[in-house]
Amino acid sequence: MAMAVAPVLLEGRTLVALPDLASIFGLAIQIQGEDLVNLTLPSLAEVGEEQESLTGTIVEIREEEGKILVEGAPMASGEPSLTWVTLFEDTELSRGAEGESITLADLEIGQEVEVVVSGAILMSYPAQAGASAVVVSD
Repeated sequence: MAMAVAPVLLEGRTLVALPDLASIFGLAIQIQGEDLVNLTLPSLAEVGEEQESLTGTIVEIREEEGKILVEGAPMASGEPSLTWVTLFEDTELSRGAEGESITLADLEIGQEVEVVVSGAILMSYPAQAGASAVVVSD
């Protein structure tokens, strides 16, 4: 893949242009204000993939970043699976079987959730995913 701008070495670090970095990892650029940029997973409509889901317990909430950390079942190593889930403006948040609409501020550590993943899950530790929907169990 050809890059629009060549990487630059500066003080022992390699700098890569944001559009090139996003393209390499298949991420979408989300600009929030003048100085804040998030690289996020693209929506399902953009990638055309089937939806996956993950279930687990919320163990951390970063409301200012629009992210929750979900702990799932143990992996083969015995460590719990951890996934940072990014909530987008159009992520549907609801509670219970009736689907009562809630907001990010209503989420709490310790709640059991099912996350409908938007796009692919990036396998790192913790993993990273975007959410099209989050349902909090009763």
